[in-house]
Amino acid sequence: MKKHTKRGTESTFDRLMQNPDWKESFEKGYEHFLISEMMIEIKMENSKQKTTDLD
Repeated sequence: MKKHTKRGTESTFDRLMQNPDWKESFEKGYEHFLISEMMIEIKMENSKQKTTDLD
């Protein structure tokens, strides 16, 4: 939900990111998420390579 302020429309996410503790927690969690996504992608690529090597 967006809130109208003097600066314009501000999303809930934007307001939350102004809180240093919340922002730090979010960034750590997002970093872990990105690492896990990269690991999944690497595993999928390795799996593809193994199946093509068998052909």
